[in-house]
Amino acid sequence: EFAQYGGEGIYVPEEDVHYPTLTVAQTLDFALKTKTPPATLREEGAHRDFRANVSSTIMNMYGLAKQANTLVGNEYVPGLSGGERKRMTISEAMVARGCIECWDCSTRGLDAATALDYAKSLRITTDTLSKTTDATFYQASESIY
Repeated sequence: EFAQYGGEGIYVPEEDVHYPTLTVAQTLDFALKTKTPPATLREEGAHRDFRANVSSTIMNMYGLAKQANTLVGNEYVPGLSGGERKRMTISEAMVARGCIECWDCSTRGLDAATALDYAKSLRITTDTLSKTTDATFYQASESIY
């Protein structure tokens, strides 16, 4: 009965887990390839343009445009800083467009201003796209609430 809702809910864990040898742009493109409905964009060129536009918008929104060609990295592979990697995690989850989103301590590693912007973006996408969002915040400032 619930099989029709597969892939509609996403869980974003506290720890950032990515393919460390992919760049920021490649990571977002991969996420978009798996979630862009093919029936919406029948022509491959339109599909590619859509992915490029969404990737560019998300990277600009989360301050990752300058790092588009930087490896995401991890503790063993040099790449993005901790805060940049956290913003990468948020960006990747945003392109997944789940109807139900669960964010576990997703502000850990972000400065106060970025955490506030992130909380605002969650509020906007929740209201605009009629999503259900459950988020826990790590050492959140009073302005987030």
